[in-house]
Amino acid sequence: MPSSNRIDALYSPRLSAIFTRLAQQRFGTLTDAHQLMEDARQQLALGLERRLRDSDFEPTDSYLIVAFKHALTDVMRARFGRPEPRAWLKAFGPLGRWLFERYCLEGRAQPEIIQAALEEPSLAQLTTEDQIRQLLWEMDRVQECEGPRGQEYSLHDEDGQVLEIPVDASPERQLMEEQRLALQARIFQHGQASLQAARGLISHIDSLLGQAGERLRLDDDQRFILQANLDGELTEERMGELLNGLSVRQVRYRRQQALEKLRELLDKAGIRLDDLLPEDDL
Repeated sequence: MPSSNRIDALYSPRLSAIFTRLAQQRFGTLTDAHQLMEDARQQLALGLERRLRDSDFEPTDSYLIVAFKHALTDVMRARFGRPEPRAWLKAFGPLGRWLFERYCLEGRAQPEIIQAALEEPSLAQLTTEDQIRQLLWEMDRVQECEGPRGQEYSLHDEDGQVLEIPVDASPERQLMEEQRLALQARIFQHGQASLQAARGLISHIDSLLGQAGERLRLDDDQRFILQANLDGELTEERMGELLNGLSVRQVRYRRQQALEKLRELLDKAGIRLDDLLPEDDL
């Protein structure tokens, strides 16, 4: 498909509706969602034009949707600084994002946030006052509002020039990461969504894997890597150092092995990772 056709697809009614919905859902309480969508789509179009030039690359709709999320993050970063919670907080689903937006982006005081959360209908079945206090305390402890940890990828550099998306941070890999976070959130929904439950997630998964047979059991390295990714505190380089000098490539390979085991376990239960993503994102 010619590159111009793929860029034109960004302006199709279907993708326009999806982009508008994503902008509204993610940042509609902070800025004009329609203008944000237009700015992000324009940045994405510029990035695609360069990548598709003299290339046979044919991005799918799923690729364009996830790449649009990258562009949304770029635009919001330019306006507000750090616009997204880290993985450990994202794992708490709507509650984690809601707290991040009020505490980190809007700068509300903790007592006001606690009261507002308890009165928010969409959070009524997801939280208690003790849990909110615990999460806010943990956000302070890890300096969640202070900025990104580790390396962040962007479609644009600091001067606004379009960059190639690194292979290990492609929209396809980002889609896999969103599936992983959705899996975590699903597990939390079936138990008390506390930090203790979050930190015991990998042990719980490993127990399920063990029941499925030896072939699907996580080894120590895989368990450690998944737990470290959940906590969001260690870089891939540091994980490798703690695992007797594994390279970043080896760390990623072991993580992928563990994720494949999870995929197979879920498949046996009749659940696809794609099914865990919110329908509005597809």
